[in-house]
Amino acid sequence: MFPFKTAERKVKEQEQRQIALDALLEAWDNAIAKGVETDVVSKTAIFAGLSDMVAVYGERAVADMTKDLPQRIRQGDFTVQR
Repeated sequence: MFPFKTAERKVKEQEQRQIALDALLEAWDNAIAKGVETDVVSKTAIFAGLSDMVAVYGERAVADMTKDLPQRIRQGDFTVQR
């Protein structure tokens, strides 16, 4: 496998991200509909994502990957319209 992304691979990755996001938003909405508070759902989603990444990549790598999160949050990288 080449160390760079081809246009075809990038499209597939974008499609996978959209499918994953759609599935997560559906699960999110289902939890809210069952009475789970939004704050609990969001914290649980963050925990699930980070714990899965740690299992795959290890603690040090995930710490390195997430070190810029505060700055990215402040600059609006995660601000989306639902």
